[in-house]
Amino acid sequence: MKKLLFLLLAIGCAAVAFAGGQGDSAAAAGVQEVSAPGVLPIVKDKVAIDVIVSQHPLVIDYATNEATQWLEEKTNVKVNWETVPSEGREEKINIILASGDLPDVFYGTRINTKQEALYGSEEKLFIPLNNLIDEHGFWFTQALSEFEFDVLGMIKNPDGNIYGLPTLSNCFHCFNSKKMWLNTTWLKNLGLAVPKTTDEFYNVLKAFKDKDANGNGNPNDEYPLVGSTRLWNGAPELFLLNSFLFYPEQGTPFSVIKGKATSVVDTAAYKAGLKYLNKLYSEGLLYEATYTQDANQLNNMTNNPDAAIVGALPAGNIIGSTFKAYERAIQYEGIAPLRGPEGVQYTLYNPYSAVYFGDWVITTECENPAAAFKYADFLFDFESTMRVRYGVLDRDWRYANPDEPGLDGKPAEVIVITPWAGADPRNDNYVWVGPFFESLKLRLGRGVPKGTDPYTQGGLEVLLFNVTSEKMVPYQPKTADVMTPIPVKYTVDESDVLLTLQTEVLNYVNEHRVRFITGDLKIDTEWDRYVSGLKSLGIQTWIDLYQTAYDRQF
Repeated sequence: MKKLLFLLLAIGCAAVAFAGGQGDSAAAAGVQEVSAPGVLPIVKDKVAIDVIVSQHPLVIDYATNEATQWLEEKTNVKVNWETVPSEGREEKINIILASGDLPDVFYGTRINTKQEALYGSEEKLFIPLNNLIDEHGFWFTQALSEFEFDVLGMIKNPDGNIYGLPTLSNCFHCFNSKKMWLNTTWLKNLGLAVPKTTDEFYNVLKAFKDKDANGNGNPNDEYPLVGSTRLWNGAPELFLLNSFLFYPEQGTPFSVIKGKATSVVDTAAYKAGLKYLNKLYSEGLLYEATYTQDANQLNNMTNNPDAAIVGALPAGNIIGSTFKAYERAIQYEGIAPLRGPEGVQYTLYNPYSAVYFGDWVITTECENPAAAFKYADFLFDFESTMRVRYGVLDRDWRYANPDEPGLDGKPAEVIVITPWAGADPRNDNYVWVGPFFESLKLRLGRGVPKGTDPYTQGGLEVLLFNVTSEKMVPYQPKTADVMTPIPVKYTVDESDVLLTLQTEVLNYVNEHRVRFITGDLKIDTEWDRYVSGLKSLGIQTWIDLYQTAYDRQF
């Protein structure tokens, strides 16, 4: 989309620059020699690359952004920007790819598996990055060493090539985000202990329902367990089913057990878990609108002005979004996974959510692919990440002093001076447009003032760290034994087979899960028919294709 999109007169990736204001040509069109790995600037004479970038609603202007200016000064690479809206991004990118009128780079656009397979492997519009990683990788290569799993394997296409660099963000609490929050004030009011088993949890909910748990004199205004499937991790089964089996993300109906993809949604353990949830629902312990209400309706309950009326709720986070008032929020504590009747007690651990695919893809239009790659490689540097995520050094963030603690209690790495409000557009960073690399050391090393209250907005990360490390991490399964399916890449033909199959299987599983929980379908009489329907839809085909891709990559 070479010059139609960008209206540039320069040819290719190289731009004509003028040194010292004297009018001497510093670079002509064509390939330039690049620096050694990890050495800046990337090129001696300035070059330009044309990119299509996803427009984040909180980024004012990439061209004038202070992060852009800083990166250009560091690298000697000028980026010419063309944006595509984030809404409907995949469709718009497909139109551009089909037109053949391409930029040098797709930046932060999340080029997906099928796009890589079609336009990389088959149409040859994307440049393989394997050799560029080997020859020029420095900061990206360093980042890979922090992961316990094979990131290069994850981003490798079935043809063996890597077409896109990922964004890497180690969100510690996100890996164990299926949490349950319990009103411990109610426990104290009723003289109850924190439940450790599914039976004890049932008994606690029963007491919440039958007694005046909130102490306002009305024993009928308490709702023992409330959720919302439209709240982040607000479905109760995400927490509770892991007391019966390792229940993966709801986007996949199978787990990987000792390297073998195995269905979980037709097992006796899954059935037992659904029967337990149905018991809660049928006895009025699980709020009847959990599977129909939205997050705002749930918030109306959690923020009831007269008294706390919610006993327990599943959520990835409760501060700011679920509870508005400090006095209400402090009543709730995260609890550890419950031990089920067969001794099962898992955290739904998903470290693979740290990898966001396809955020830097170089096309065959680019005449300086080495320079384009090295620019992206520099984005994985520590200071680059801080600049594109948080802003200007010593204004928006600074390096921490030795006596300042981080989230994990160890000496902090950085102090964020300008907190992200999450609402006001900015022009000093890219907010959440990658690539970048938030290491676990950086994530846990964000400074927190001593004495910060975890139940305030400023202490939110402290609260989530504490609950995750103390209550969730001890019950993480070993990934060699069982894990939520690691993302894999499919061929075009495989993707075509899965296109409809995945949707039909997931819709079927999701519908029946809710109907079994709510009692709309009687699980004992309808289970065999459900399993038969699942097979006829082709769940095993999906599992077999996943296993083929998994073995091919890992």
